[in-house]
Amino acid sequence: MNGFDSQNENSGKFTPRNEHFPEIIEYTITVMSKFLHVGRGKEIEIINKNKLTAGSKLANDIITGFLSNNKRVFNNLDNAILIKQAFSRAGDKYVIPGGTIKGAVRARLEESLNNTCHIVTDTSSGQNKKSEYSKKYNRTFNPNEQGRSEDFSEDSFNKGEICLVCDLFGNTGLASRVSFSDAILTSDPNSYVVSEKIGNEDFETKKKGGEYELVKKGAVFEGFIVIRGNGIDKGAVYYGMGIRCKNDEEEYRDILLGRFKYRNQNFGRVRFKIKNNSDVCKNIKDFVSKYKPKI
Repeated sequence: MNGFDSQNENSGKFTPRNEHFPEIIEYTITVMSKFLHVGRGKEIEIINKNKLTAGSKLANDIITGFLSNNKRVFNNLDNAILIKQAFSRAGDKYVIPGGTIKGAVRARLEESLNNTCHIVTDTSSGQNKKSEYSKKYNRTFNPNEQGRSEDFSEDSFNKGEICLVCDLFGNTGLASRVSFSDAILTSDPNSYVVSEKIGNEDFETKKKGGEYELVKKGAVFEGFIVIRGNGIDKGAVYYGMGIRCKNDEEEYRDILLGRFKYRNQNFGRVRFKIKNNSDVCKNIKDFVSKYKPKI
């Protein structure tokens, strides 16, 4: 993990608006729901180190059970190891990957604007792809079936036909002008990171639950954005982060992020806040004035 989302500024085509110097904008993410889980896959933790040693009775019982195909071996394993879905990390730090953050912000911005690409159309065949999204996704976001198809040609840029979201966040063959670093947990992990068993009743589903490493409500992550753009571009990113302005005062809305965000409201709600830009409200107002977002 390199600390940045994978769509870097050196790939694909650059837009005519790339004359802007890169600017670094710092932000925080605060967990608003009971839990947040951004996964890195399964992880094995030995929970009974004193008993699970070479030649110990517990170790021998586990080996014997496997060799004899005895299902009781799993009872012994439950006493010895814990298999859990680990939270994403970079080294020894708990992080939310930059690509995950970028995807969440992009999705929120796409749903706020009319006539964005939203990647719901198969441009090779002209067939609508909405049916391939989950029913929950379609109910939540109702993606535009007439999503724009872009060729990203110079002529298209000159005519103003490229949607703002693709121009900022990139697309196939088009470089992104905004990159998100990994957001690093700055709250004390001993107080805010827990491992808990999630049961079927948490999601009203028949799927089997399991052990998950979770970050608790109130935890704070910190990261930064590198953006090439003007004030309206920055306002668009802030808007996608759920930031609004009323009477020149910033307001913050929850953004859906991480696992289980659609299944259970106790998961996947976060809020962004900009740390080092005094023009947030001005940038947002300029963006709203030009693009008239719907939500």
